Amino acid sequence: MESDKEDLIRRRAYALWEKEGKPEGKHDDHWHRANKEMHGLEDAPRQTPDKPAHVAPAGRKARKA
Repeated sequence: MESDKEDLIRRRAYALWEKEGKPEGKHDDHWHRANKEMHGLEDAPRQTPDKPAHVAPAGRKARKA
């Protein structure tokens, strides 16, 4: 399971590197950014068809960011 996560991070880091024009010496930056994205996705609230993540529960007003 851990190797699956690492593979996803590696693929995302590679995509970031390519998108930025394949700069030399930025591999740590791309790895850390990809890792943050991966963990951000894990921590994000799950969206279900009956209750989208951005909708406040009934009786409460949504707060503005």
